[in-house]
Amino acid sequence: ISLKKEQESIQSFSLILNSLYSKNLSSSINFIYNKYAEQELFMPIYNLDIVNSYESNNLSISLGAEMKLKTYGIHLNTETFKMNEYINLYLNSSLKISDSLNFEFNVNNILNRYNEMFFMYPQLGINLLTGIKWKF
Repeated sequence: ISLKKEQESIQSFSLILNSLYSKNLSSSINFIYNKYAEQELFMPIYNLDIVNSYESNNLSISLGAEMKLKTYGIHLNTETFKMNEYINLYLNSSLKISDSLNFEFNVNNILNRYNEMFFMYPQLGINLLTGIKWKF
């Protein structure tokens, strides 16, 4: 591959596996590998998302993990460094009370990690989100 100096080459490999274990239980794995021509900032080389889901007529529960591995950042003095791995374990659930009313309960960052997608911008610690969705 010949490139001009202002162009960059990105090679990407993606693997997606979806499994259905029963009528109600499923799993998916999404792996992405990115190979950059130069060291990229805040762009992970490895992305891995794993989700296990259970669904019935009225209940939906998903337990997942989102991982961004081998990411580089930049200090204020323009020096690059390897950032900590981003690992987010989460739980999303929804209970259908009627055709127009749903109750939702989500937990994010269950491991309560200090995750930084960008340098000095951490994700919230463990956090809960509940809500009612009403369609009218």
